[in-house]
Amino acid sequence: MRRSGSRTLLLLGAVVALAVALIVYVVLAGSPTSKGPAAPTPTPTLVQVVAANTDLAPYTVVTSDSITLKDVDQTTVLTTTARTTNDVIGMMTTRAYRQGDTISMAPADLQQPGLSKVLPKGQRAFGFAIQEVNTFNQGITENDTVDILWTRQFEVSAYTQPPTGGQPEKVSQTLATAKTLLQNIRVLRVISLKPGSAQTSSGPVNASGGGNASDEQRAQQQIQASFAADAPPSMVLILGVTDQDAEVLKFARENGKVDLALRAADDTEPERTTGITDKILVDDYRVVLPEVLVR
Repeated sequence: MRRSGSRTLLLLGAVVALAVALIVYVVLAGSPTSKGPAAPTPTPTLVQVVAANTDLAPYTVVTSDSITLKDVDQTTVLTTTARTTNDVIGMMTTRAYRQGDTISMAPADLQQPGLSKVLPKGQRAFGFAIQEVNTFNQGITENDTVDILWTRQFEVSAYTQPPTGGQPEKVSQTLATAKTLLQNIRVLRVISLKPGSAQTSSGPVNASGGGNASDEQRAQQQIQASFAADAPPSMVLILGVTDQDAEVLKFARENGKVDLALRAADDTEPERTTGITDKILVDDYRVVLPEVLVR
C-alpha cells in the first residue's frame, strides 16, 4: 500500500509540473516579446497652426497680439483649423477660446465683425451710394481714404442801374460753385452693385434691347451707360465719419452733386482749398472770358 501511494504522488506531481509548463508556454507564446523587438514609434509630422495667445471671449475681434503660431501633429489638424495669421486677423470669434486653443475658421466660429466692432470711438458708420465714375473702375477697397467734393448751382439775383437811368432792373443768373467739403474719410466697407451680364435661354441679352449686337458692342454700351450723368449707383461705401461729417454728407448729397477723390495710402495731410467759382477761375487761374461777356 505504501508503495502504491508513493507512485500516485509521483504521478500527481508529474501532472502538475506538466500543467505548469504548459501554462508558461502559452503565456510566453502570447507575449509580444516572443515575436521579437517592438517596432519604433513613428516621429509625428509637425505643422504650424494658429492658436490663441490669451483667453478670448466670444465676439472678440482678432488682433496680431491675441494669436500666435504653434507646432502640432499633422494628424490632429482639422480642415477648418486656421494655418496662417492672415486668415484670422480682423475677423471676429463667435465662441470662447482658452490660451493655446487652435483657432477654427468654420463659419459658425469665425465671422466678419459687425461695424460696431471696428468703428473707432467717436465715429459713426454712414452709407453712401456712388455712381461708377466715382468707383475708380470698382477699385475702391476697405480702408481706403477719400475726399468729398461738392458742386452746386446757385440762382443769384441782383439789381443793376440802367446806364440811361430809371428804375433798377433785377438780373438773375445761375452760377456754379465747387468745394472740397471733407477730407480723409475712411472707407469701412465696400458693397459693389455692379450687375453681371443678363442671361436668357438663348444667350446674353443686349442692354439696349436688341438681339443682334455683338458681345463687344453690348459691353461697350453697358460701360457707356454706367458713366452717364443719370446712371444708377454701382457701389455703396460705408464711411467712418463723425456726426458733423454725416450732416455735411447728407446735405451735400441732397442739394447738389457729390464726387470723390481717392487719396494715396500714406497720404493723411489735410489740404486747404479755396473752392472754385467763375470769379476765382478768372482772378486766380487767369481764365479768359469770351469777348461777348466783357463788353
